[in-house]
Amino acid sequence: MFVLVLLVWVTNGLRRDDQAAADRQARDGRRAALVLWQNGLEPQIGTIGTLNGPLPPTVAPGVSAAADALAANKTVTITAKELLTQADTLNAVAAKIDAFDIAGAIRNKGFDVNQAEALSGSKTEIVSGLQGLEQAARLAALAMHAEGATKVRLAASAKAVSDSAKGLIEDGYNSYVNALIEAGLAAGGSAPGGGSQLIGGS
Repeated sequence: MFVLVLLVWVTNGLRRDDQAAADRQARDGRRAALVLWQNGLEPQIGTIGTLNGPLPPTVAPGVSAAADALAANKTVTITAKELLTQADTLNAVAAKIDAFDIAGAIRNKGFDVNQAEALSGSKTEIVSGLQGLEQAARLAALAMHAEGATKVRLAASAKAVSDSAKGLIEDGYNSYVNALIEAGLAAGGSAPGGGSQLIGGS
């Protein structure tokens, strides 16, 4: 009887060890995949805005400010040429982020269906938001050269598109940050507790 009890105890212990090892492997896989996505996303966002740690980034503030000012019939502090330059930059950044193969990065890395969908959705929302800001910049530039009712319509459209785009970026970034937190990582190069986190570290 003693031998039987000992055998059961050892077997259960081995099973617990195997499960713990599997859990660690899945966790490490998720972290590695998220670091890849972090490296693909945050440096690109940093070229057109400011990373704010766990808060949504400030992206192309000049575009939003111009759209708001035009819609309110106030002075715009940026030129149409500068808006078009920002539009081109937003287009390029959106394309680079969109080219990141997030499905390949997270495949077989221990993510469940809901986590995988949330991460894929975060990329889609962020890219759509950047493309929306690009459109807002072009509409604002057109409004600056227009007059009368045409200017009013273009300005209103620029603001509406800008507001929607910022909302998409915020939603997508929040989903991204939630995934990082679950894996023990931090956004914006800031580690939990206020320390410095090198993107790409473990």
